[in-house]
Amino acid sequence: MKLAWAALSVMSLGACSLIYDGEGLVGPGPDAGIGDGSTEGASDANLDPVDAKAPVVVGGQTGIAGIAIDATYLYWTTEGGNVTRRKREGATADEEVASAEAKPGSIAVDASHVYWTATKAVRRRALGGGPIETVATTVEDPVGLTIDSHPITIVFWTEREGGFLKSTGGDAGQVVIADKLDRPTTITRFTNKVFVILGEGQVHSQQGFTAGIGLAPNIAGRRVTALAGTSSLLYFSSESSRSIASYSATTNEIEDVLPNVTSPSLASDGGFLYFVESDRTRIRRLTL
Repeated sequence: MKLAWAALSVMSLGACSLIYDGEGLVGPGPDAGIGDGSTEGASDANLDPVDAKAPVVVGGQTGIAGIAIDATYLYWTTEGGNVTRRKREGATADEEVASAEAKPGSIAVDASHVYWTATKAVRRRALGGGPIETVATTVEDPVGLTIDSHPITIVFWTEREGGFLKSTGGDAGQVVIADKLDRPTTITRFTNKVFVILGEGQVHSQQGFTAGIGLAPNIAGRRVTALAGTSSLLYFSSESSRSIASYSATTNEIEDVLPNVTSPSLASDGGFLYFVESDRTRIRRLTL
């Protein structure tokens, strides 16, 4: 079931890590999901360990490409051209944000808009509705997406084919922050910085606009497939250890959060972690 666009509030993005310091780069209710494969509300005795810890909250999808959350809604894109949202609690109906989009992928939100990547463009729609706008046209198809809204809104994205990390916002127009990177994909904000995945899933960091890209040793060798930053922890999905784990910048420690899982997209607010199953048909929610 699809509902007309209503007021929203939204946020998310990925494989080398870059760091942004605010000035520049420095381094469903009890019956929710019925009929769509939801496991939320089922008896733990009848569930496998992953189902028991992280029930399905959205199912029956094809080609989920990216997810994002705000205080009220869970948002997702699908390769078929849809951008959709559903209330995180107490609702079973999906609400259409956009349809017939050209390959929507990563998705992010701030206090005023929901943003997503599309074919050679970054697009957005106001949270209260209205026309869809093109934020930026790109050389190649953008892959990763994240936003810094303080003190002004800056939108960051990656272009895998050209190896670009770019941004737009304020009076600067479109800025090439880095180029010729090794297949940059997902990006996310963490501790007021931007992290990016490069190459074969290595998380890297950059010190300044002109300094070289350097490997982030804390997560080295884990073949990271997805990232999600919160105020205190960086969550990531690791293909090599087949788990979702967290990294603390305060303690410099990594802790497994959920074993026997890999995911192509994560979103977290610190209280819950949402993740897309590897076959991209369902979204699960883990209480942290």
